[in-house]
Amino acid sequence: MAHQYFHKPENALKRANELAHIGNKKAALQVLHDVLVAKKSRTWQKVFEQIMIKYVDICVELQMHRHAKDGLHQYRNMSQQQAPNSLEVVIKYLIESAEGKANEAAAKRSSGSNKMVEDLECEQTPESIMMSTVTEENDSERSDSEILVPWLKFLWETYRSVLDILKTNSKLERVYHETSVKAFEFCRRFERKTELRRLCDTLRQHLANLQRAAAQQAGGQAPQQQSNRFRGWEGWTQEGVELQLTTRFAQLEVASKLELWTEGFRTVEDIYAVMKISKKPPKARLMAKYYERLTKIFWVSGNYLFHAYTWWRHYRLARESEAKRPAPAEERQHRACCAVLAALSIPDLAASAPRAAAPTSDWGAGNVALSSAPQQEDVDAEKNARMATLLGFGATRPTRAALLAELVDEHDILAECPEHVRALYEALERTFRPLELGGIVKPLLDRLEAETPRLAPYAAPLARLPATRVV
Repeated sequence: MAHQYFHKPENALKRANELAHIGNKKAALQVLHDVLVAKKSRTWQKVFEQIMIKYVDICVELQMHRHAKDGLHQYRNMSQQQAPNSLEVVIKYLIESAEGKANEAAAKRSSGSNKMVEDLECEQTPESIMMSTVTEENDSERSDSEILVPWLKFLWETYRSVLDILKTNSKLERVYHETSVKAFEFCRRFERKTELRRLCDTLRQHLANLQRAAAQQAGGQAPQQQSNRFRGWEGWTQEGVELQLTTRFAQLEVASKLELWTEGFRTVEDIYAVMKISKKPPKARLMAKYYERLTKIFWVSGNYLFHAYTWWRHYRLARESEAKRPAPAEERQHRACCAVLAALSIPDLAASAPRAAAPTSDWGAGNVALSSAPQQEDVDAEKNARMATLLGFGATRPTRAALLAELVDEHDILAECPEHVRALYEALERTFRPLELGGIVKPLLDRLEAETPRLAPYAAPLARLPATRVV
C-alpha cells in the first residue's frame, strides 16, 4: 500500500486500529512503522508508547520478529534520552507477550519431549528435508513442531533483539540482565544447547566491547571521539558489576544443568574478568552462591580437588555473609561436613593406584594425582594452576595435604562436624593400619549414609581410599 502521512500520531494510531479491526493487520503495521520513522517523530510523546504497544501486538500476532526489532530500534532512538522508562515498558511488554504465546504453544503439545529442531536460527536445509522423507514422524510430533517451534523461534529472536538494543544502555542495565536470565531459563527449559552457546558468546562479546570502551575512557579519549556504538553507556558502576556477576552465575548454573562443561569453564573465565573490573571485591553473599554452584559442577565433572576447594571457600564466605543473621545450625554443620569430606575424597597424591572411572569432561582433567605419565602430569598441573588463578587462589598450588591442614589445623572445622565424620577423618588421616583400614571405615560409611543422607554421595570416593593405602 502507499505510505500515508499523518500530521498527528494520534490519527495514525486511530487509522491502524481501524485497519486491524477489519483484518488488514499488515497495512496497520505499515502505518505505525511510517509514524515511527518519520522525521517529525524525533521528539517523544506519550502517544508513541501507545503506538508501540499496538505495533508490538501486531508483530507478535503475525510472528514478525524482524519488524519488531526494527520498531524497537526506532523507538529506542526516540526515547532513550527523553523517556527511558517508556522504552522499558515497551520492551517488557514485548517479552511478556512472546513468552505468553510460547507458553500457550508449549501447553498444547501432546508430548513432553523437547526433541525439536537443532537450531532455531536455521531454516530447513536440503539435508533436513531429505531426512524428513526417509524417517517416520507421527502426527503428534509433526503437530508439535508446527505449533511450538515457530513461537520458540519468535521468543528466541525477541531475547536477542532486546539484548542487542540494550547492550550499551546504562539506564536500562537491569532490564538487560533480567532479559539475559530469562533467555538462560528459556534454554534450560527447552534444552536449547545450541542457543545457549550462542547466547554466551553474545554476552561475552558485549562485555568485551564495554571493556574496550572503558579502556578508551581510561586512556583519556573524549566521549565524542568514541564510537556511536557506546552511546548511552556511562561507564562501570559497582551495581553494574554486581549485575554482570549475577548474570554470569545464572549462565554457569544453566551450563552445568545442560552439561556443557566447556561453556562452564569459559563462564568461570568470564566471571574472573568481571571481578577484575571492580575496584572492590563483590559482596560475600554473591561469591558464596558462586562457589556453591561450582561445587556441583566440579563434583559432576569428577574434579574432586577443586570440588573440595570450592566447598571450603563457600563455607568461609557463607559464614562471613551471615555474621549478623546466622544460618540454622543444621545448615552450618552440613557445610562443615561437606568441606571435610570433600577434602578427604581427593585421591591421595602418595597413592599409586589408578583412579576409578569418573565422568569425562574438560573439567575432569584437574586432578594431578590421577595422571600416570609425567607429561600428562605437567599438563594437569598447568590446568590446575590456571583454574586456581581463575578461582582466586592466587599463586598457591592447591593440594590435598595443604587443604586438610588449613581445614583442621588452622580452623578446627572438625569441631562443627558430627562424631562419625570426625571418626572418618581420624581413621583415614591419623590411623596407620592399612590392612585393617577397610574394616574400620566400612561401618563409618554406613553411618554416614544412614544418619546424614545428604552426605551419602561421598561414601563411594571415600570407600576407595583404604585400597590406595594398601598398595
